[in-house]
Amino acid sequence: MGNAIRAIKHEVRALMPVVAFFFVAFNLIVLTDMLITEQYGIHTFSFVAATVAALVVGKIALIVDLLPFKRAFLDRPLIYTTLWTTSLYVALSFVVRYVDFLIHTLVRTGDLAYAAHYALVQFTTSRFWAVQVWLIVLFFIFAGFRELALYLGEGKLRQVFFGR
Repeated sequence: MGNAIRAIKHEVRALMPVVAFFFVAFNLIVLTDMLITEQYGIHTFSFVAATVAALVVGKIALIVDLLPFKRAFLDRPLIYTTLWTTSLYVALSFVVRYVDFLIHTLVRTGDLAYAAHYALVQFTTSRFWAVQVWLIVLFFIFAGFRELALYLGEGKLRQVFFGR
């Protein structure tokens, strides 16, 4: 039982910075989207959806960190590792977003062929690409800071920003 609790604590501690970053970022995107579309009577994402998305993205980041080929550019400048990690995050987020569209449509319609087609159609909308561009930028910022923190060592980035 003690090992399970220790493992859960470790998982939560690893997840918290990622989720906090994306929680703030996604809720800012939702707020902006709400302010822009409110005048047209359109209701879009919610803060709850942004929070759930932050949890999902946090888990995506932890999964990518476990991939054996994630550290392919250790001997190169940080920009290589940052761009590589960003591309891995983006690729996995594409898969997760596709599966999300697929499952929601499948539950609604019960038709797998239609759900697969509808999910692909969603990938061509400007709204999808607007969110995807934001994700790419956010993943790049996140990966850059994460790589810098790993390069500087345990606690050094926090010390640089906030002092002792």
